[in-house]
Amino acid sequence: KSHAIYSELDNIAATMTGRVIGVSDPKKKTFKYASLIHVAQYTEDSRFIVKFSKESRELIENISDQYTKLKISTIASFRSVYSLRLYESLKSKAYIPKGESAIDKNKIRIEFGVAELQFQMGTVNREVGNVKNILKETAKTGSPDYERAIESAKEKVNTDWRHFSRVLKNSVKEINEITEMRVVMEPVPGRGRGGKISRVVFYVDKNKNSMEGSEKE
Repeated sequence: KSHAIYSELDNIAATMTGRVIGVSDPKKKTFKYASLIHVAQYTEDSRFIVKFSKESRELIENISDQYTKLKISTIASFRSVYSLRLYESLKSKAYIPKGESAIDKNKIRIEFGVAELQFQMGTVNREVGNVKNILKETAKTGSPDYERAIESAKEKVNTDWRHFSRVLKNSVKEINEITEMRVVMEPVPGRGRGGKISRVVFYVDKNKNSMEGSEKE
């Protein structure tokens, strides 16, 4: 009921209703796109209501098996949006072992480039014209140029390593406090003496309470 929540949801609703979801099959030369959110509104009794169109619901239901499910109770417990976004990224990677190194059945090693991680956590607005175009064009090669996109970005915060590392440490701390995961972060410097941090490795225990007999989500 605070004014801050109202203002934040107002901005979010405007963004949500502009999102598009779709599937494309170049081999069959077919595609289908639809507006993701049909209606987003905030009512006088402090309810936030989101309505999906029939077409977007069908698209979501057809691809839902490819996405990671998160508990609403866990999401609502986060104090920082950065912590939530890092949790989402680690959670999705931890349960999709492709390209990752499993240590054992519960522990996994996950690695990100710093620039990619900054986009994942939302310290850079990826929806602004030039940034969006760079990511779209370079993604066609199979490897989006996140560093070039960040250099061109005008809407960015905490992107220098001194500030971003603090964001990461606070996010890892919060994830360890309120979720089922236990995360350890290890910055990786680039080549050469005094090389700047170019990548970050996370060691994730997917079920930190397993030794106590708690069920895994």
